[in-house]
Amino acid sequence: MWSVANEPASELPPAAHYFKTVIAHTKALDPSRPVTFVTDANYALDHGAPYVDVICVNSYFSWYHDPGHLEVIPLQLTAQFENWYRTYQKPIIQSEYGADSVPGLHSVSAVVGTALTGQQMSLGEGGTTGPGCAGSVPRAAGLGSTRTSELCLCLPGEDSKICPWQWQKMK
Repeated sequence: MWSVANEPASELPPAAHYFKTVIAHTKALDPSRPVTFVTDANYALDHGAPYVDVICVNSYFSWYHDPGHLEVIPLQLTAQFENWYRTYQKPIIQSEYGADSVPGLHSVSAVVGTALTGQQMSLGEGGTTGPGCAGSVPRAAGLGSTRTSELCLCLPGEDSKICPWQWQKMK
């Protein structure tokens, strides 16, 4: 898959023409691969999303918004996937999520920047799939368990889990 941008200002109106042009050119150069860009814009405001084959979203729930409240992540993540899919009817990859931590900073509760919060994000409270991972979202499939390298592909409303390498089967 080709990605033509990372977190651009795709909520600005000129982004529609820009991404339509860039993505069409990329597909002309290599029609064998899907094309995307990674967004951090709101689904309702993203002007580039109509032109991609796969929606890639970077999200840091409980980090920039609701800091330290890990319990809200499954709700926010599910709502995000449902909103993106309902709007664009395209597969979704959670391209980044997570919590960073400062080495040596510890707390017994979920405090942004501590090692415990980062561990809870990756592993979940019981050491299983964390709230930022694909396992907490219905109809989502994931790869790996590291925070910013997590890839999960979600087709809300579908019965099956789709893995990124199954792109050809989806066409």
